[in-house]
Amino acid sequence: MIFFLFIIVSVRVTNFIFNRGAAEMLIPIAIEIANMTGSNPVIFFMGTALASTIAFITPVGAPSTAMVYATGQVPKERLVKTGAIIGIIVSIVLSLIISILPAI
Repeated sequence: MIFFLFIIVSVRVTNFIFNRGAAEMLIPIAIEIANMTGSNPVIFFMGTALASTIAFITPVGAPSTAMVYATGQVPKERLVKTGAIIGIIVSIVLSLIISILPAI
């Protein structure tokens, strides 16, 4: 549960600052949280690193979203709504895949 919440936090943060900056800021925190809870730090590291690339809500987090928004053909409301839906779906899938990965 803590792992999923941290992925959600990573996704939210990366929508407001560039994805590399979000990863550099959150990965040490994720590793420390994993150590404090007795979890595998690699799982938290992977989840944070990958979740920091899921920036579909604002054009700040990822260059691809900025290019789409710069065309002027996608209204801001549609970008936010679609980006939020995609972000939630990808966060859930990412959490499931990374949770299952160590068992393989």
